[in-house]
Amino acid sequence: MTIPNLQINLQVRRAIPADAQELTHLTWDSKAHWGYDEDFMAKARPAMVVTAKSIALNQVYVVEDDSGILGYYELFPTATASKGWLESLFVLPRAIGKGCGKLLWQHLIQTAQEQGYTCIEFEADPNAEDFYHHMGAYRIGERESGIVAGRMLPLMRYDLNHDTPQ
Repeated sequence: MTIPNLQINLQVRRAIPADAQELTHLTWDSKAHWGYDEDFMAKARPAMVVTAKSIALNQVYVVEDDSGILGYYELFPTATASKGWLESLFVLPRAIGKGCGKLLWQHLIQTAQEQGYTCIEFEADPNAEDFYHHMGAYRIGERESGIVAGRMLPLMRYDLNHDTPQ
């Protein structure tokens, strides 16, 4: 897939444990893009670490071009066999709005369907809620952030109907 303004060919591949540190830094850069102050980021960073073990045990995919990794997602199983949990979907700031997130979302939906899930649930950053709505997800509630007391995060769901993804 070629994305206008980036002039790149994107490839999606399974992450490998050696990607963990790069994905951790990508996560931090992506989160900081939304204007969070350093105090918030210092509190959030420990909760936003991608581990080699997580990559080995779960469905973790990256989107990349010739320059390297531009984004990724992590899909975890849940206690309910028909439901997946989207733990993370992050894109580097320079690739936000260029189609990388949509490509990852489409791949996520395909992967979830292959796993036999009927839905995916996840907590969204408030800044990303519009993106997820555009992709067809909807809010089912909210949860208090584990980072900042009183900060509420949208709890969202995407129902898989086994049609072509958005």
